[in-house]
Amino acid sequence: MTTKVKLTAKRIAEFQCPPDKSQAFLWDADTPNFGVKIRPRGKPAFIYQGSLGGKTLQLVIGSALTWKIPDAQAEARRMQVLVDKNINPQEERDANVEASALAIAEKSKIEVTVGKVWQIYVERGVGKKGKPWSATYKKALLRSMEPGGKTFPRCGERRTVSGPLFYVRDIPLKDLDDDMLADIIGDELERIGERRPGSIEGDGDCPPGYAAVKNAVEWLSGMFRWAASKSEYKKLIQGNPARSTTVQDDLPSNPNARRLDFIEVPQLRKFFEGLAMMPNKTSTGYLTGLLITGARRNELARLKWSDINFTLKKYVIADKSKSNVERVRTLPLTPLFERIVKSMPKIDGNDYVFAVPKSKYGYVQDTRKTLAPVVEYAEIDHLTPHGMRRTFSLLGEAAGCPAGAIEQAMGHAVSGMDEHYKPRRVEMLRGVMTQLEEFVIEQSGMLVLAQQVEEA
Repeated sequence: MTTKVKLTAKRIAEFQCPPDKSQAFLWDADTPNFGVKIRPRGKPAFIYQGSLGGKTLQLVIGSALTWKIPDAQAEARRMQVLVDKNINPQEERDANVEASALAIAEKSKIEVTVGKVWQIYVERGVGKKGKPWSATYKKALLRSMEPGGKTFPRCGERRTVSGPLFYVRDIPLKDLDDDMLADIIGDELERIGERRPGSIEGDGDCPPGYAAVKNAVEWLSGMFRWAASKSEYKKLIQGNPARSTTVQDDLPSNPNARRLDFIEVPQLRKFFEGLAMMPNKTSTGYLTGLLITGARRNELARLKWSDINFTLKKYVIADKSKSNVERVRTLPLTPLFERIVKSMPKIDGNDYVFAVPKSKYGYVQDTRKTLAPVVEYAEIDHLTPHGMRRTFSLLGEAAGCPAGAIEQAMGHAVSGMDEHYKPRRVEMLRGVMTQLEEFVIEQSGMLVLAQQVEEA
């Protein structure tokens, strides 16, 4: 007859397997089919033992050294309930393990960002022929993804700028494609200053800033080649976006190549008609904001409600320009943009104006899918989100706005010495940006919207 006792920590600690037996059991008097199992050289384990389909079923719950007795008893009772329902607890456990493994696999796909793979790639530090990289080379690779903002030693308030690949690092590895990379690289080339003397157009030399971008793209290409050979990464990538013609054609290795996508003035009407038909109002508001503010994609995407002062009609936005010590710029909240902002839904726990609840980052990321049918409807040959910023600059010229004011609003380094001594404050910029906004409203046929803005 099997002896049952009340299980206690002391009894379990003193329980041993007789030397002439392969295993021994200590059964619980309080919980049916629950006990402790031990082998001569093993450690005690909680087990459940029952009967299913006429066959004995014995399952290990867990180590008696780590599980608490009440928790193990509860698990044994749960298993008994499953058996009473003619369910095999082992099969149920296997199904849970498989589901958990799938969930972890899916989660890992999301969490594997370019920056994480880049860190591992740099730490590996071995070239094609197995020769270790130098410390200087590794430092250059790491610097290309740094956020910037660090102070220079003995240089007062001067701060470092973000690396050419900074805005790539938080993108999931599986999501980075050639169009997205081309937009980010386009931002970096513009940050350096396309309009300054010695730009990539018209000469065969590659200025230092552009050379850094070119080198960064080559390094990223090397990382993708390496990742494609690793089992843990190769399923997450499709091709090598850094080697695509979309990206390579814009690099300074082709001195006469420039990205020229923008919206012409006669195309504005159909563009806004197509934009109004899109169901995603957050993306359409964001794209309209890009066009009438001239902000870079990530600058506007990361705009928060806390950055906006509706009383003083102004907002603060991030700035990547090397000429700006604070790395932010303050812009006027013009009527049309204010209306767009106020139409954006507020989401609890999310402070971003252009918020996307399902996004990992909380704000709008990739609007190319929204933009594609609009571009087709407006019969525009090619247009990227970055092309909206280029459109802002061209519309400012068409509207007769001072070039220096447009450059300041965009966060550009001014192109002329006369403009260098004209830093405009918010109220001075307000008239310029309102003038551009009214020009857009007039040329796009948004007169009804303009009346609504005036009445608001």
